[in-house]
Amino acid sequence: MKNIYVVMAAVETEEETFPPAAIGLFTSMKRADEYIDELEKSDYWSSSVKSVVYHVEKHEVNKGMITKHSKPLFSQDDLEHEIEELIKRGSVEALIGEDGNFYYQLTEQGQKELEDGMEL
Repeated sequence: MKNIYVVMAAVETEEETFPPAAIGLFTSMKRADEYIDELEKSDYWSSSVKSVVYHVEKHEVNKGMITKHSKPLFSQDDLEHEIEELIKRGSVEALIGEDGNFYYQLTEQGQKELEDGMEL
C-alpha cells in the first residue's frame, strides 16, 4: 500500500483567516516534515501574515473513495430533511415539473447567500 502525504496550511493575516489548503504532496512523512521546516525557516510568507498552521494528512493512493459497496453519504431521510430546512429558510423553492417530479431552485435569497459565501 502506497501513501501520499498532503501538507496543508491555514494562514491568518491582519485582514482575514484562510481555511486550510493543500500546499504540497510528498511520498513520505519525513519529506513532508522537511518541507514544513523549509517554509518555517524561509521568508516565503509575506509580512502581512500573522500566523501559519501546518498539518499533514496521510492518504492511500490508487484507492477510490466510492465503490459499489459504499454506503451513500446521506440517507434519503437526511436529504429530505436538509431540503425541507432550505425551503423553510427561504433559500430554495420546490417546483413540480410537467412530469410530476419535484425540482428545486435557489430563490433570490438563496442566490444572495451563495454569492455572499454563506453556507446554505
